[in-house]
Amino acid sequence: MTAGVVIRAPHAHEADMLSDMVLRSKASWGYPPDFMAACVDVLRITPEAIAEGAIRVAADAEADVPLGLNKVVCDGDGRAGLDKLFIAPEAMGSGVGALLFDDAAARAKALGATVMTIESDPGAESFYLRMGAIRVGSVASEAIPGRLLPKLEFKL
Repeated sequence: MTAGVVIRAPHAHEADMLSDMVLRSKASWGYPPDFMAACVDVLRITPEAIAEGAIRVAADAEADVPLGLNKVVCDGDGRAGLDKLFIAPEAMGSGVGALLFDDAAARAKALGATVMTIESDPGAESFYLRMGAIRVGSVASEAIPGRLLPKLEFKL
């Protein structure tokens, strides 16, 4: 499927559609409604976030429909963070996640980073391990008090 996929900058008018895709992706792990409600603000994609330029979208080349997104932030000390990587449920298992991960790693490296850190959903940890990341600890969730998330690193 990735042969017909392009990586591009998102458009501001796609913010709501991308937010919906991110929430559907998160919900695909089977979280209950109250958990998902607590995640909405942290996961929302805004036109302002799009304007910052750190988000990239994988889209179907013909229909130009977003299939996933990533967000890379660089802190300037040789480290970058993979702040977001979400795949539309209908595109999971198609290679779009690997395409977006590779894009994020290339962008982080181009920004001068030597390591990309990842705060993963527990359900996605195995994906990042397959991509070559290693688990280095845990970090507190921004959305759910008392919840710990796997913290991983990927050498660039």
